[in-house]
Amino acid sequence: VIVAYGVGMVAGFILYRRFVWPGSGASARDQVLPFIGVNAASAVVVFLISVGLAALGGWLFGRTPLIEALAHGAGIAAGAAANYVGHGKFTFAR
Repeated sequence: VIVAYGVGMVAGFILYRRFVWPGSGASARDQVLPFIGVNAASAVVVFLISVGLAALGGWLFGRTPLIEALAHGAGIAAGAAANYVGHGKFTFAR
């Protein structure tokens, strides 16, 4: 799992740098640490939203697979948004 996560981060860095923010101007070396930091922060967002909404949904409606799936989906969506905004502001800012 750790190797797969590392491969995914390397692929993500290359693809973001090439296709999402191609004209950022900074060197790849200067972008690596912010990239890792933004990904770590986004992972925290996913965790907090997923766990928080699953707990809230479980309290309101009872713990069910649907509630957990919806909470996880919302966490992933929030993490993706945090990732995009974070990379735009910190990693690949022009």
